[in-house]
Amino acid sequence: MNNWFAGPISRDQSRALLTGKPNGTFLIRTKPNCPPGETHTHTIDIWFSTMKHIRVFRDEYGAFGFSAPFIFRTLQELIEHYSMESLVKHNADLPTKLAHPIGYKILSEHGFAKFQT
Repeated sequence: MNNWFAGPISRDQSRALLTGKPNGTFLIRTKPNCPPGETHTHTIDIWFSTMKHIRVFRDEYGAFGFSAPFIFRTLQELIEHYSMESLVKHNADLPTKLAHPIGYKILSEHGFAKFQT
């Protein structure tokens, strides 16, 4: 189980989990009631003085990314890459990395840790 995956939670629920955490704290959520065939399947919410959102897309081959070409076979690969590389390439307001997963303990305290990717 990943300590950053919150499952189908709302933006407001995500904000409640991330507010006041260190810059670079993040989680990944799915869109509640996401229609089949939707390419925007996940959102990375990250705290950087305020909450920011990065849409994650999935192509017809199952690869993930922020924009084409999608090169990550799994969400885990995407997270690992951006834990070492800055997000500024995709968002000029985010000169940070995915530094601090929200954590299993916090997710489970709020009832969100039951989900898996």
